Amino acid sequence: MNLEEMRSKLDIIDKEMATLFNKRMQVITEISNYKRKNKIKVRDVKRESFVINSNLSYVNKEYQEYYEEFIEKVIALSRKYQYKLGNDNANK
Repeated sequence: MNLEEMRSKLDIIDKEMATLFNKRMQVITEISNYKRKNKIKVRDVKRESFVINSNLSYVNKEYQEYYEEFIEKVIALSRKYQYKLGNDNANK
């Protein structure tokens, strides 16, 4: 396989990741609305830890530290978006 073929494979994966990101953010919008209505804090450290740790087993050991950093950033962006939506229930 040459470099262009490998990059084409990566392009497909990146498109799939973008689609999944859109789906995730749509659910985050629903969660944010629920939290705002019920006066629940945006940040839930226990839940964040659970999300990270429960999904590490799906990642090859050699990539786990990178996945952890990746998902922490995704979670941080999700929190940021919730605040943008007006959910300011403490703990930014």
